[in-house]
Amino acid sequence: MSESTHAAFDGHTYEGSKYTTSNSEEERLARETAPRKRTVGELISAVSAQFSAILRDELNYVKASIIIKVKRLGVGGALLAVVAVLAFNLLTLLLLAVSAAFASLTGSWAWGFLITAAIVLVIMAVLGGIGVAQLKKANTVKVEPGDHLSEDVAAMKKGMES
Repeated sequence: MSESTHAAFDGHTYEGSKYTTSNSEEERLARETAPRKRTVGELISAVSAQFSAILRDELNYVKASIIIKVKRLGVGGALLAVVAVLAFNLLTLLLLAVSAAFASLTGSWAWGFLITAAIVLVIMAVLGGIGVAQLKKANTVKVEPGDHLSEDVAAMKKGMES
């Protein structure tokens, strides 16, 4: 038998043995908590796993954020649609009131409605003219994404050469 086979693991060191054992809790904890040197492969594997976890968590966060945003946009859009319908009804009532006021001044409901219609027609013409002018202005701006693409590529090449 070799020397190492004569050692017993009962907390004692035997004469001629290469092995020592200890019942000390502090020594056991020190061995368990001591940093172990990891291989390059283990480190690369750990980094890869952590990076994958970060990307997966980030995608889940973005997905949850988009869902919340879409729900809020949907509720906001629906509420604005209700407001638009109510505003249209309010405008109708206001125009009827204006027509009634002109009718009481002129003595005829027909004249009251015609005067109100003429006022609304003038407002529509002014707003329509402003809208057409804005559309014509928008056509003067040229949007061509490829215009500056060659400049961007040249700047990237120059940056890579440096």
